[in-house]
Amino acid sequence: MGAQQQEHLDGSTFGDFTKLEGFLATGALTNVSGFGSDPAAFNATQLTGGHNYTARLNSTIRNNFIAEITGGLHFQRANTIPQAIDQPLISDNFAVLRGGSVLAVNQTGIDSGSTATGFIDFVDGRGGSLQRGFIRGPGFGLYGNQKRDRYEINAHMQNIEGKHTVKWGFEWFRVKIRHSNSLQWTGDNLCEPARSCDRESAARCGSH
Repeated sequence: MGAQQQEHLDGSTFGDFTKLEGFLATGALTNVSGFGSDPAAFNATQLTGGHNYTARLNSTIRNNFIAEITGGLHFQRANTIPQAIDQPLISDNFAVLRGGSVLAVNQTGIDSGSTATGFIDFVDGRGGSLQRGFIRGPGFGLYGNQKRDRYEINAHMQNIEGKHTVKWGFEWFRVKIRHSNSLQWTGDNLCEPARSCDRESAARCGSH
């Protein structure tokens, strides 16, 4: 629409709601390989996208001074809903793969006497290959609902002075992330009772 003869204002809105179902890599990509004992550890529903609003003003302030000003509001969601939430995420840094199967750990029951080492266990890995990042069981890990909003404004100016053209402007934006129900870990919550994991304490209380 035209505000005045020397100004032109445009506006638009659209939605980009997206739903992903099935195999879902976590944010840290710890399960992106699909290397695990239970497919449930990799299956979830992810809801992203949202509402977007934009506006642009083209203005001739003077004969030698024009401006283009744009702004946008983007209200996005990032919700992760695992297939199973009753089991904790159990991840092995290393595993021995032989014949398409991961070899079991032999527990000796012998205490090493060190609080850092614990009991002495071993894997007879003869004929196998050492692999990384094996997920045991159906535990998915960190999940929850998030709102990721972005606000932005841009101004581009142009001045014509004789044979010279001067272009200048500025840009500003703000990204705001909110956790609707706080982030949580599948299985037993290692935080204090009746307290879910927020962003600041997620690393501390979710170290399964």
